[in-house]
Amino acid sequence: MTITKRTLERWRKEALFLEEGLKGWGSAAENTRLVRGLCMQVIRMTAELLDQHLMKERKS
Repeated sequence: MTITKRTLERWRKEALFLEEGLKGWGSAAENTRLVRGLCMQVIRMTAELLDQHLMKERKS
């Protein structure tokens, strides 16, 4: 399974943005809304990866 360079670059950009944004937010236990948002982002990114893989499989 491969990930396109464009997807990797976008994910990296999002990760850097989140890392900057998280500074000074305190612990995860205190910020359940933030943690929920991060979990949803991981789920969305995983779904994109699976979609790419499935589309590649269909083309084969």
